[in-house]
Amino acid sequence: MKDFTILSRLANLPTAPFYEDAVREEIEKIFLKLFPKKEVQWKTDKYQNLIVTYNGGSEKKLAYVVHMDHPAFHIIKGKAKMMGGLNPNILPGTPIILHGKNKSERAILGSLGEDGLFSLNISASGYVFATLDLSPLTVENNIIRAPVLDDLASAAMSLAALKNIVEKKLPITIYIVFHRAEEVSFQGAYGVASQYIFPKETLVYSVETSSHLADGKEIAKVGAGVVLRTGDALTPMYEETALTLLRKAKKTFKGKIQEVLMNAGSCEGSLYYALGYRAAGICLPLISWHNNGVLEGKNSVVPEGVHKDDFHAGTAYLIHVAEILADDNVLYKKPLEDNSTENHKKLVESVKKSFEKFHQEGLI
Repeated sequence: MKDFTILSRLANLPTAPFYEDAVREEIEKIFLKLFPKKEVQWKTDKYQNLIVTYNGGSEKKLAYVVHMDHPAFHIIKGKAKMMGGLNPNILPGTPIILHGKNKSERAILGSLGEDGLFSLNISASGYVFATLDLSPLTVENNIIRAPVLDDLASAAMSLAALKNIVEKKLPITIYIVFHRAEEVSFQGAYGVASQYIFPKETLVYSVETSSHLADGKEIAKVGAGVVLRTGDALTPMYEETALTLLRKAKKTFKGKIQEVLMNAGSCEGSLYYALGYRAAGICLPLISWHNNGVLEGKNSVVPEGVHKDDFHAGTAYLIHVAEILADDNVLYKKPLEDNSTENHKKLVESVKKSFEKFHQEGLI
C-alpha cells in the first residue's frame, strides 16, 4: 500500500483533540492490511495512544512520532469551544460538521461570546465535537489539498515507511507512535514520554507538517523537498546525536531535501527533548497551516496543502534514516546528555498541569 493511498484513507476523517477514534480505527485497519503476518506488534497505552513496534533484533532504537488530532471544536452546553490553534477571526459564519455517536449534522458557527464559546445556528444536542466542513482530498498542480494534513500526512508517510523497513528486515527496533491531543499542549506525547515506553537512548523524531511561513516570510520552500528540521520555536537546536543521524542520511539521500529551522511553532520534538530524549524533527512544508486561509490571502478557512513531491520525499527519507542507523555502529553508542533549558522545564511543568486537568475531566 503506497503512502498516497494511505493518506487518501485518512485525510478526510473527522478528528479533534481527544476525539481521534475514527483515525485510530482506520490506522488499525491499514496496519492489519500492511502486516498480515503479524511481524509488527501494536497496542494502545492507557491513554489511548497507538504504539507500533518492529523488533529487528538490535540495540539500536528509532521512533517516529506523529499525532492523530487536528484543531477542531468540543461541544459544550450547545456551543462550540475551539480546541487548538485555529484563527478565531475568520471562524464566524464558517460551516462545520457536528459529530455524535453514529450521527453527524452540518451547522454554522456564530459569533464568539464572552464565555469563549461560539454560538451555533442549530441545536447541538447529542453531539460531542465538530470539525470544519471542507472539501475532501484533491491533487491539483502537484499540490495535495485536504481538510487535515497536519498531521495525517505524517501518519501516512510513517506507515508506508515502516512497511518498507520491515520488508528490508533492517536490524533496528523501530516504534511508530500515534499520539492523541497534540494540538492542546502535547497531551498524548506527554502520556507516552512520561511512561518511558522506550528508553531515552532511542532516537526520537517528531514527524510533522509545519507552516512554510513564519511572520509572513517564507522559511521553507514548498516543492523543495522534505525538511530536516533542526529546531522549532522552543528549541532552536535539537539534540546533537539525533541531528547527526539526519545529516548523515541527508548526504546520501537521493530525493529532495532542505535543512531548516522551522520556528513558526513548536512540536512534540521539544517535549521529548525537554524530558531527556535524543529528539529532533522531520517535516513537510505546509500551506495554510491549521486551515488558515489568511496565509494565502483568503478571509476564510481552507484545506491544508503539501506538495506531492515533498510528501513522497518524506516517506523515502524516513526509510533512508532507518537504513543509515542500521549501518552505523558508532552513533548510537554516544553518551546521552541533558541540554534542556529552564524554558524546557517550564514546558514540562505546563504540559503536566494541563495533562492532569484533562485526565481529571476524563478526556485522557
